Amino acid sequence: MTSNSLGDFQPVGRSRRKRGLNVADLLILPKDQQRIVNWMLRRDEVTMDDLAEHLKQEAIALQPILEELIRQSYVQVVAGHPPRYRVQLAAKSGRQMPKNIWDILDHNSPTANIFISYSRRNKPFVQRLYDALKKHGREIWVDWESIPSAADWWKEIELGIELADTFVFVLSPASVQSPICTQEINHALLHNKRMIPVVCEDVNPSDVHPELARLNWIFVRDVDQFGESIRKLVTALDTDLDYVRMHTRILIRAKEWSDRQQDESFLLRGSDLHDAEQWYGSSGSKVPAPAPLHHEYILASSQAEATRQAAALYQQNVTLKRQRRWLGIITLVSIAAVGLGGSSFLLYQQAEHNRILAENLRDQADHERIRALTQASEALFDGNQRFDALLQSMRAGYQLQAAYSRPPAELQAQVLTALQQAVFWVRERNQLEQHNGIVWDVSYSPDGQIIASASGDRTVRLWRPDGTLLHSLEGHTQPVLGVSFSPDGQLIASAGQDQTIKLWRSDGTLITTFTGHGAAVNHVRFSPDGQRLVSASDDSTIRLWQLDGTPITTLTQHNAAVRDVRFSPDGQLIASASDDQTVRLWRSDGSPLKQLQGHTARVYAIDFSPDGQFLISGSWDHTVRLWRTDGTPVRTVQAHDDLIHQVRFSADGRQFATASADKTIKFWRLDGSLVSTLGGHTSQVRSLSFTPDGAWLASAGGDRSIKIWSLDRPWLTPLQSHTGQVYDVEFSPNGQHLATTGADSTIKIWNLEGSEERSITAHDSSIWDLSFSPDGQQLASSSSDWTVKLWNPQTGALLHTLRGHRAPVYAVVFSPDGRWIATASDDQTVRLWTRDGRLVRQIEAHSNGVLTVQFSPDSQTLLTGSWDTTAKLWSLDGQVLQTFKGHSGWIFDAVFSPDGETIATASYDNTVGLWDRQGNRLATLEGHSDGVVAVQFFPDGIATASADRTMKLWRLDGTLITTLPGHTGTVNNLSFSPDGRLLASASDDRTVLLWNTNVLGNLDELTTIGCSWLQDYLRHANLSESDRQLCRS
Repeated sequence: MTSNSLGDFQPVGRSRRKRGLNVADLLILPKDQQRIVNWMLRRDEVTMDDLAEHLKQEAIALQPILEELIRQSYVQVVAGHPPRYRVQLAAKSGRQMPKNIWDILDHNSPTANIFISYSRRNKPFVQRLYDALKKHGREIWVDWESIPSAADWWKEIELGIELADTFVFVLSPASVQSPICTQEINHALLHNKRMIPVVCEDVNPSDVHPELARLNWIFVRDVDQFGESIRKLVTALDTDLDYVRMHTRILIRAKEWSDRQQDESFLLRGSDLHDAEQWYGSSGSKVPAPAPLHHEYILASSQAEATRQAAALYQQNVTLKRQRRWLGIITLVSIAAVGLGGSSFLLYQQAEHNRILAENLRDQADHERIRALTQASEALFDGNQRFDALLQSMRAGYQLQAAYSRPPAELQAQVLTALQQAVFWVRERNQLEQHNGIVWDVSYSPDGQIIASASGDRTVRLWRPDGTLLHSLEGHTQPVLGVSFSPDGQLIASAGQDQTIKLWRSDGTLITTFTGHGAAVNHVRFSPDGQRLVSASDDSTIRLWQLDGTPITTLTQHNAAVRDVRFSPDGQLIASASDDQTVRLWRSDGSPLKQLQGHTARVYAIDFSPDGQFLISGSWDHTVRLWRTDGTPVRTVQAHDDLIHQVRFSADGRQFATASADKTIKFWRLDGSLVSTLGGHTSQVRSLSFTPDGAWLASAGGDRSIKIWSLDRPWLTPLQSHTGQVYDVEFSPNGQHLATTGADSTIKIWNLEGSEERSITAHDSSIWDLSFSPDGQQLASSSSDWTVKLWNPQTGALLHTLRGHRAPVYAVVFSPDGRWIATASDDQTVRLWTRDGRLVRQIEAHSNGVLTVQFSPDSQTLLTGSWDTTAKLWSLDGQVLQTFKGHSGWIFDAVFSPDGETIATASYDNTVGLWDRQGNRLATLEGHSDGVVAVQFFPDGIATASADRTMKLWRLDGTLITTLPGHTGTVNNLSFSPDGRLLASASDDRTVLLWNTNVLGNLDELTTIGCSWLQDYLRHANLSESDRQLCRS
């Protein structure tokens, strides 16, 4: 009997013959064959005339297509006159497969198809549900059989789930207890299927699978309005249907590829690959998320596409060499036979033409391959897969270096941008991917040299951080849910769904098994002295154990499953988290101390701070609560938009990390402010573990991977302390500090390591601009409160207040010789002051507010820009020397080149203008997609900042070097350090970023950094040999 699994398919042209059509075959049939099969599936038998009439195509054209289907055993010939034809289906039980399957899977189909998972006790309800959904035009996969009578029964169930757009689970007391239903849920989760729970009978929420419990339920009980409930269900089914349909189609293609040992003939190419990359790049936070298999398949397809282009390039090179050899022969003949007339010269011309053509084809293929790799990197980066984005951009970078001819400047800039953004923003250092199930827990050893992981594949695995697998610990008979090291690192304890705890030596030897819990054991921890264990279970209890397995005591005050349990660092307290929405504190002997209430859903995780003064708890109510260990609540943080699975304090106790079903990890200060977010997992994040030194973080989750993250960014330093938009950033003249300011009315002084040294509450309103005096002894600030203030930046003391403007003051600047201060205001004036605050001159400068003012390098001239779309050049006595016209938008910034001969203007018309002092426009820099708000010269070019959230670096001739994305709001200003090593950017996203300029636009440096970052992954991951060689060229 032929299985209905995807793995039985052999593509056209291979020697193995099929015995009938499987559903998945329809996904890879040529379009002309799909059309015939889809129409025939609706009928029992047809003649050739029937086909020709209904498909409106000549029989002579249909004949070869039909013959090919017969040859592949997809169509069977029924003897007769005339002969008749019918689709020959592969042997199957007949439970799951709607006939019109191609229409169901067609992304243009207006309705979703559904898999219904239910208990047989609810069959009458499901029949009613089935009938109602059929009336709404839905196709439904449902198993009406009560006994799995066929050998391929479970494979058929799996196929039905995989091919369905939505997994509908019928909630009832019977279904939540059904092992088969649980299997179906887990298979749907494995492929990140969209899931909709439908309640036909009330259930105890604590009995519901966690992944269903967190979703919105649709109630279709006897007490509910059936018609209204069905309308809600139909609306849910059709939400974001195009995205969900692509999720299904790509998954099926990926499953074919995986089941065929990743045969390249099953990979995407052409428009299919382009569509898949676009879909993946747009997935973001959409539900359902791409499954790990989606990710692997699209990435493999992109790589294969690049390889195909390389093969084409190789063939073109062969042709080119032949052309060159022929050219050499022709040239010799031409020289030797000049007297033969023009025929030899014509032959020479033809060979030369062919050579140029071959070179052009070679270069075109070369450039297209680079472009494809770069676009793949950009799509991965946009999808938060920054590690894989780095891999692809590295490939593009090496291809750029190896290109036969210099690629176009725009392609070079595109490669540099992709590689830079990956290098600057990647935090993931390695991926450990040998588990075959969800990784429920991960833990570093006390010395940080070993990682232990607990998985749904029933194993505990021990790894080195570089990815080397040391041991696989087998013995649990169901998923392993928790794992922990003893304080000396010599022992490992694991907790299982099989209701047991196992104690192992660090070499993988099993010591003993603890029994006593009456349900799954969710976590197990060692006491700080290493002499006891504490465990938390679904049986609502906590148990204390001696290391030989002897039970000490049982803690029974929780009235629902206990999800997490920990000892305090001094071993005097135990904290527990439960589905009963509480945290409890106990003495180390098990006697109860306090119940902490406040969460409104299951409490899933807890952790003590390293000093033992605080406790954090994470809940399915999407919040984290900070408590003192005496039970006093300190703070509640709305941390995620989805369930929180894990919370951990950092090694220094100054921050904590949270892991969520939203696929992200977030870092928080104790005051509740967000520090950063890590994205990269393609499914829920279940567990976190810091190294003892706090330099690394391991995470694990539903995508079956363990990810190793570096918590240090060597090339990018974020400064995060402002509570509003940051409008300006300036380096001190000695380059040792920088000052920032913005909408929160404060000035902050930072060192270059990113530590805040001073905060000055400076004005009564937003501060727009800052300027250091050339000697660094004063710092000027301009504000919407109509004033300019002068400060001592070393002490924060106020020196002078400059009053006189009648509107917000947008700009302030010291002259390079240190004698003067110029200010620009929305009152349309520019004012000149001495550095002690005495007004020297007022210039009626523009017909609208003045946004910027700068001194020339010799301090003799002023340059201004305005809302009125002009820039002007002034003498210090207030005489206008030149007006620069040509922009169609406000001029936010205007600056002199270092020699004072060139002027750059940044405009909200999305361009930068380059001018000479006579007002002649030299060049226009175009490339930003929104207003340009800041511009700076640097020794080798020009830097610009924009409302499009990026900075760009340009050569002085106007050629784009690269783009720097990363901010999530308008980039308001930028500043280079005096030595040019750092570039600082200030943004509406409340951050300042310090960029290491040594790597900006430097392809060789970027690839070197990339290889250093990837070295562990390239050495130990399950990679192809070509990938292993990535950094060995």
